[in-house]
Amino acid sequence: MPDSVMALLTRNNRLDCLDYWEAGQEGHVVNRLGGEVKMLFLSDDSLSVSDTGVSRYEMRLERKNGVIKNITVRRVVTSGELADWTERVYSPEWQLLLTRKKSGKTFEKELFKGARYIE
Repeated sequence: MPDSVMALLTRNNRLDCLDYWEAGQEGHVVNRLGGEVKMLFLSDDSLSVSDTGVSRYEMRLERKNGVIKNITVRRVVTSGELADWTERVYSPEWQLLLTRKKSGKTFEKELFKGARYIE
């Protein structure tokens, strides 16, 4: 994943989060601005990371016949009951294919239906 996708995290931060999670520890690291980043969810094809107190990233691999076709990345920023999200769809080579934005009082909280989040 290019650094530009999650600009507040260095490559080492991302790898540390994964290492902590796989070791059964809370995946907490410090971002480039000194804030705490926490991994909320991880599976074989998706993850959710809180990068500030009001925003998180959700990522999912879209597969067809076992082959990765797209990578969907959603950044959600909340303020009280309001939320803004930007969803970007990338090719497996991280070429941007599509960008969608939405804001308002109600929105689909989870990109991954049936996902279990750690809050």
